[in-house]
Amino acid sequence: MYSSRHQSRIAIERPGVLTRHGQTSACRVSDFTEQGFRLQTDVLPVVVGEVVHLTCALDTREEIECRIAVTYVHRSVFGAHIVEMSPEHQERLSRFIEDVITVNIDGTVVLPHAPERLGSPAGTHRVSRLAPILCLLGVIVLVSAITPAIKYTLQHSAVDFLELASSRIVIGFLFLAGITMWFDFQGLRSLTARHLGKLTLLGLLGVGAYPIAAWGLVYTSVTHFAIIYSLLPTFTTLISIARGKDHANVATMTGLLVSWAGCLVAVLAGPSVQDMSWGFGDALILLFTLMMSFYLVVSPGTIKQVGVWTANTTMFGSASLVILSGEAVRGTAPPASLPVVAVGLLLFIGAATAGVFLLRSRALQSLSPAVVGAYHNLIPICTIGLACLWLSEAVTVYTWLGALAVVAGTELVRRAPALKPFRRWHLAALPQGTQPSEGSLAAEQAESYELPAKVA
Repeated sequence: MYSSRHQSRIAIERPGVLTRHGQTSACRVSDFTEQGFRLQTDVLPVVVGEVVHLTCALDTREEIECRIAVTYVHRSVFGAHIVEMSPEHQERLSRFIEDVITVNIDGTVVLPHAPERLGSPAGTHRVSRLAPILCLLGVIVLVSAITPAIKYTLQHSAVDFLELASSRIVIGFLFLAGITMWFDFQGLRSLTARHLGKLTLLGLLGVGAYPIAAWGLVYTSVTHFAIIYSLLPTFTTLISIARGKDHANVATMTGLLVSWAGCLVAVLAGPSVQDMSWGFGDALILLFTLMMSFYLVVSPGTIKQVGVWTANTTMFGSASLVILSGEAVRGTAPPASLPVVAVGLLLFIGAATAGVFLLRSRALQSLSPAVVGAYHNLIPICTIGLACLWLSEAVTVYTWLGALAVVAGTELVRRAPALKPFRRWHLAALPQGTQPSEGSLAAEQAESYELPAKVA
């Protein structure tokens, strides 16, 4: 049986406009769910039970309109649930919440289908973006530094890959647990056995992939890791298409091909690792990327129910329990003595893993998932640069050309749903071996060019 908190609150803020009997007032909309919001306004007083019209800008491209009923009032802050919203705008809201959850997990987001170019609602005020941008830059620095730090630790200490992965997960869990106790203690209390079971399985798929990544770094370079892992958005999109959750168009398939071709150029034509252009370590990194892709596709539904902080803490906690149990069965003893640098790097890797979630969550409070996803394209470039400067890894022209092709291809995949398609098809639309008729193609093509209906 699910807990009373059927949907988690997404702790972000967006500008909005309230309308009642011809009067309008700017407001701040926060704590997003698919059923309602928390709002704040100092101009238009409301009472419990009153129904008002709300226009909310999700980002610079999309807004939603709905009628909401006030459920509680505390000074200038009040809560409201949605009583009327068009299916199109309900889909926008659901997609926006899912994008926030997805980009909070791993920074990956695909732009929604056919967005309209909309300005901010009249009367809204701008929020300073300096702090969110700084947080986002902090995410880029931390994520870019984690992989070189793992490689350096494996090369210059007695810590093996399982011990390193264990310390990363356990330290990350301790930091996340403290953050979640502060931000979402109610979410932890609302966990049920059913949620715990689902999150444990998701933790084994997502967080449990960290040992595979560390194992792969024993045999391959940070540069190869960064390039292969950059394919994550392409695999996520392909899996979503295969499951019927997304559609493909010419831009999508072009982006996939460009990314994969760039990866092959960088890995096969670039500098070899241990006399191998493609080796065992690269295969492990590819497996890690595929596991994370499946995790990103299947996890948002459960995470939406329990909350991002609670979900991440539970997944890290369950993965910590499993991996520590495995270490105990193996009889693994921690190294007798570690250099101070190695201890510091282990603490940094674990703390940075948790810190990324905190900084990314803060950035998402004011920035759209699309902006956060776009900035994440800098991570593989920064990671390769750090590997070159810190670890003295060889980088050739083919490496940079391949990396840029991967970034360009993944960005095209990310933006493809927002582009007007020449022809959009669905992989599961037709039985195998059948061909669409001319009439169905014409109808589908006409539907692709149809503009979104406006809500009265």
